[in-house]
Amino acid sequence: MFSDYEIRRLSRWESISPGFVGGGLTFDEKVKPILMKIESIGRKIINQNVAENFSSVFISSAKEGFGEIKGHLIYFSLLGPYAALSRGFASVEEDSFVCGFIDPKIILSPDAVYGDYEQDLCRIIGSGGYHLFTTEQANAKTPADIQPYEYCLSDPPWNCVFNMFFSYSD
Repeated sequence: MFSDYEIRRLSRWESISPGFVGGGLTFDEKVKPILMKIESIGRKIINQNVAENFSSVFISSAKEGFGEIKGHLIYFSLLGPYAALSRGFASVEEDSFVCGFIDPKIILSPDAVYGDYEQDLCRIIGSGGYHLFTTEQANAKTPADIQPYEYCLSDPPWNCVFNMFFSYSD
């Protein structure tokens, strides 16, 4: 799916697609319009973070408030038009937010979504120009000599495509 050249660029947090320059500019141009469409179907953006290489967004039902809530976590690459989707939980308080992370072994493949809402999510993400990874694509092995730029939140080894797109920096 990706050439060694593209994997090497991703491992250094370099763009692999025109218009994807990383950071806030790409988020504003590529991801925000998708989030606006998600909100238009009655979902609430509970939390969003923007890093240089990807953005993480937790969304849930607009009816949910504080405490432990269920929802979906989406990682949007800011270096190319690729995203990962997962079901999850978050602990939301008035002044804090904590949620898990997406594990590449259990991402939600577009062909395995459940119900109209998840189908709508996949459609909206796709209509924004993003390709949702399947579990197989996310876990495709990378060449042994290529490592992610930063550490990853998932368990090692970090030698898969997912980790090249979504390595973490604090």
